[in-house]
Amino acid sequence: MISFHGDRAVPPELCRLLYQTIPEDLHVSVVFNNGRQHWRGLRGRCCNMNRRDMSWIEICLNPIYTGLGWSTHMGANWSERLGSSTARHWYDLLVVCYHEFGHLATYGLVEPGIAAGYNIDPEVHELLERLAENWKDQMINKLLDHDPRLAQPRLLAGYFGARRARLMRPFWDFANRSTGGSWIAWLVKESRCYNTGGQLSAGDILSGLRLPRTDRAYRWLRNLSAEAGLGIPFVDHADRHHLLYTWGDLRTLRIQAAEWRETAALLGV
Repeated sequence: MISFHGDRAVPPELCRLLYQTIPEDLHVSVVFNNGRQHWRGLRGRCCNMNRRDMSWIEICLNPIYTGLGWSTHMGANWSERLGSSTARHWYDLLVVCYHEFGHLATYGLVEPGIAAGYNIDPEVHELLERLAENWKDQMINKLLDHDPRLAQPRLLAGYFGARRARLMRPFWDFANRSTGGSWIAWLVKESRCYNTGGQLSAGDILSGLRLPRTDRAYRWLRNLSAEAGLGIPFVDHADRHHLLYTWGDLRTLRIQAAEWRETAALLGV
């Protein structure tokens, strides 16, 4: 049984999800903290990496919130900060937790004498990290098979929710006084995702697919979404129609995008 410590700092849905999806033989203690100076920005660690009796996992929340070391799962360019802030934080929180459990799950695949070089041999470090990443990817894809939103709650309670609440008020004040469109665009996307249950905008999808944000690309995305029944419709106050998407939609569209890139040159995009 997984025992959680400091779990008031995370959404309760996360603890339930980890308990339900992590195999029982990997159940260890999980410690959450929000230390801003902890580990010089590292997001998580599987303790006692050089021993078979790895007994606990520690997750540092502040680096996840501030965006240090974003994952590149599903081809997303995280330097562009895809998705609403809630979707992004929930996704990376899952990624970090599953990655650390991935160390537990894959530790036995490497000889103990070799694994002992994790902290001193770059090649061993890379090997163990890649094994944990592959296990994490499998878990994320299994979860997407059951829930295209990755079980994301509408609101993130705990540490992320508290920081978001403190952040939103000055952003609204700034947007009301500012002519800068980027802040207003950020707030608009946050509002649309919250109201529809969406996670990603059309622009996020194109960036995540590494496709150019051209008119033809947007038109292709709209047409393909209509054919495949993807996207969540939203009509704004000016009666303009938009589509919001989920992580599951992004995975589905990746397959289509790979095929589309072969003819992209002919389409002039």
